[in-house]
Amino acid sequence: MIMPPLVAALIAFTPALAEEQRANLTAMFSVAGECQMLVVAEEERHCKDVVINTEYDSGRIGFYFIDDSEGGGIISFSGNGREQRSPAENLRLQPLDALILEGGKVPAIGVCSFENPFVGQARIQSSAFVESGEMYSGFFISDGAEAKLMLSEANDG
Repeated sequence: MIMPPLVAALIAFTPALAEEQRANLTAMFSVAGECQMLVVAEEERHCKDVVINTEYDSGRIGFYFIDDSEGGGIISFSGNGREQRSPAENLRLQPLDALILEGGKVPAIGVCSFENPFVGQARIQSSAFVESGEMYSGFFISDGAEAKLMLSEANDG
């Protein structure tokens, strides 16, 4: 399987992904649009106009926001997809229990709300607090184009 460089970087950007790497990545989607806001430890940052969503066979899912500031980085808002709730047909609420930062996996408490990116413009909003009380948050609005499948279990073999 040949992966685009961005995909490879997202999967392997830090050893903190060891838990997720033990699980099998079953799907990876990219969503294009406009990153409205990225807050890293209470500091607002510039972010790239793409969000990556990953799904693992363990049930874990992640939303990757890419810090486009000098020094940059990637922040993954992560939670168990089996705990997801659906208050409306095209809206999901995903409890978060971790952030994956370049320094490692950090326990967190938060939620990600996201709309279905396959039916038009969609919002993705993730916010979480770490033990120190610092907040991490990302807000993204898709451009209305369908999310792009970058990797799936079905096309992996």
